[in-house]
Amino acid sequence: MYVECFALKKAILGTSHPSTLISMNNLAGSYESQGKYDEAEFLYVECLALRKAILGTSHPSTIGSMNNLAGLYGSQGKYDQAKEIRANI
Repeated sequence: MYVECFALKKAILGTSHPSTLISMNNLAGSYESQGKYDEAEFLYVECLALRKAILGTSHPSTIGSMNNLAGLYGSQGKYDQAKEIRANI
């Protein structure tokens, strides 16, 4: 359902709409919980970049995206990347 929801919101609202970004983040979280780390990383990175551009670096949603990506990196053993992101939160 996350895939369908994200696809519909992207088609109807556009990639940069806040509701679409929530669905993107949810889909990334679903991929992460399934162990699909490459797919999750791609979406987390994209979501973070869009939120930074649209909402700014200090917006709570942007900070949440930073935390999610850092958590994924930690799960993958990419500690330097996780540390770098968390230093910017």
